[in-house]
Amino acid sequence: MKEFNFLKGLMVAIFAGVMSACFAYGLQAGKPIAGLAKDYLLQTGRADLWQNLPVLVVVLLGGFTSNSFVFCPAVEE
Repeated sequence: MKEFNFLKGLMVAIFAGVMSACFAYGLQAGKPIAGLAKDYLLQTGRADLWQNLPVLVVVLLGGFTSNSFVFCPAVEE
């Protein structure tokens, strides 16, 4: 197969693994945000099931920003 490139596939797999570890690190580093959200949810009588959503917003916004402005080339007019 002409489109098969083992080295390129290996590099993509390694990059995906490193980025997955970065995502997990971001979730772990966001524990203080989750704690604040949990306190707020419990004070307002809501379930603490959604305490990690603010952390996800921050982590995914960081991924969106890096993908949009760093990896995607600017479109020339």
